[in-house]
This record gives sequence, C-alpha cells and structure tokens, in this order.
Amino acid sequence: MKRTIAFLAMMMVATACLRAEEAGRVEKTKETVETKKALGKDWRIPEDKSKFHIFVLYGQSNMAGGIKERFGGTLTEEEKTPIPHILQVRFHSKRFRGQGWFPAVHPLHIIPGRPQSFGLGLPFAKEYLKRNPGVTVGLLPCAYGGKRMDLLKKGSGLYNGVLAKCKFAQETGTIKGILWHQGESDAFNEDRCKVYEERLHEMIAALRKDLGIPDLPFISGEISVKNYPKDNPVQAANRALPQKVSSTGWVRTDDLTFCDGKKSVHFDRKSLVKMAHRYCDAYEKVVDKKKEEKEKQEKKQGLK
Repeated sequence: MKRTIAFLAMMMVATACLRAEEAGRVEKTKETVETKKALGKDWRIPEDKSKFHIFVLYGQSNMAGGIKERFGGTLTEEEKTPIPHILQVRFHSKRFRGQGWFPAVHPLHIIPGRPQSFGLGLPFAKEYLKRNPGVTVGLLPCAYGGKRMDLLKKGSGLYNGVLAKCKFAQETGTIKGILWHQGESDAFNEDRCKVYEERLHEMIAALRKDLGIPDLPFISGEISVKNYPKDNPVQAANRALPQKVSSTGWVRTDDLTFCDGKKSVHFDRKSLVKMAHRYCDAYEKVVDKKKEEKEKQEKKQGLK
C-alpha cells in the first residue's frame, strides 16, 4: 500500500513538472510571437540587402558586456525591451548553427556559465540609426571574456564562429564593419606583447580576405589605462592601427570610469555608452576617408 501511494505521488510530481515545462515553452513561444507582432514591420529584414547594415562585435568581456550584476549591471525593463530596426543573431557558439535573426536586447552575448549584462553593442546600434535613418542594423555577438589573441586569430574556434555568423548574415545583409575591444589577456604577458601587433594585423587581413571585403572597416578601442599604461605594446598596437592599416579606427577610453572598483578592467554603464558613440565617430571617420579617396581616384582617372 505504501509503495503504491509513493508511486502515485511520484507520478503526480512528474506530471506536474511536465505540465510546467510545457507551459513554459508555450509562454516563451507566445512571448516571441507577441514581440515580433508588436514590432511588426520594424522587425522585418529589409528586402534590399544594402539597407541591412551588419556589425560584428568581437574581442573580450568589455565588448561582450563585462558589466555584470555584481557590478551594478542589473538590466532595467527598458534595456530588456527590443528596439525597432535593431536585430541580432541570438545563438552564441564557437560552432554557429544559425537560429535566425531576433529583436536585439541586452544581453547580446549569451554564454553558458558567463552571465553578461549591459554592453556597448546596442548603444552603438542606436546611435548609428540616428545618424543613418532608413536602415536596419544587425548585430553579430562574437566576443568572449578572458580570451587572448591566440584564441581569436584565424584558425581558432571563435574565429571560425565569426566567419560562420558572417556568412549567414551576408545572405540577407551587408557587413559594414567590425567593432573590436580586446587585449587585457595579452597585455600582462611579455611574450604575447611581443607578437600582438603582428597577429592583430594578420587577423584583420584574414577577416577581410575570408569575408571578401578588402576594405572592411575595423574599429578598435583602448583597454584600461589604469592597468595597462599607454606605452604597453598592446595599447600601442591598437592605437597605431589607423597609421599602419587602412580602413581602421581607434577609440580612446582614458577619461572613462569603471564598474569593478580597484580592479579597473570593466567599464561602467555610462562609459560604455560614451564608448559606443566614439566607436560610431571612428567608424564615420573611416567611411568618410574612404569616400574622399575614392572621389580623388575617380577625379584623377577622369583627367587622364
């Protein structure tokens, strides 16, 4: 009798769990459908690929969204609300299998065991939309906290993931640039510092070649000057990019503040927003320079 009662109790619990799980799936599906329905045409991918501007987010934790909850990174309801005309590839994996485009919300990077929060990707997209009305922005989250250059260069799993996401994105849109923030995991190591600039240049060249975009804009950001002085080889390599590699830009951060106290590695919310606007400024500068060079070339050819 006791065994029968115990068995029935177990069956009741299992049934309840299955119902709860199914209800959760239904609710999640309902929520996704309602979100898409609410955004309507603002969520749709433009039929004209030139109107779908895609940006790759690559590097370490500050690009992934390093401001975690314990640093005051709890997201507000507004930050968790999808923004019209900004989409993201949600699935984050070294082996991207493509789950399509979704309305973009924080956190953009979903990494098991590494909860992310507020990042600079969405503030960048919002600012870009203000300056480029009439387009839709697509974000490809590819950053991963704590990864040194060796784990991000050509041939690595994360690099292959970037290529897979980009190839998927190119089916419906146009890749306009790569936003890069990385170097903390290399700057403290003398051996890595020695080869950092060479590997950075090689990675940029490889990405452009593999994506078939020889002049793809690449914008880099300065890492914490409190931990890594300006004369650090990693800092110097990123800062010198515009002088050494065509169609690249650099963003300064030495006047910004941090969310992790004495550690001073991860930028706080207001600083990430400022960084995002500076990335937009640097990107525009690269694009404007390319236009000027093209016009000069065309004018020169016209005179011949």
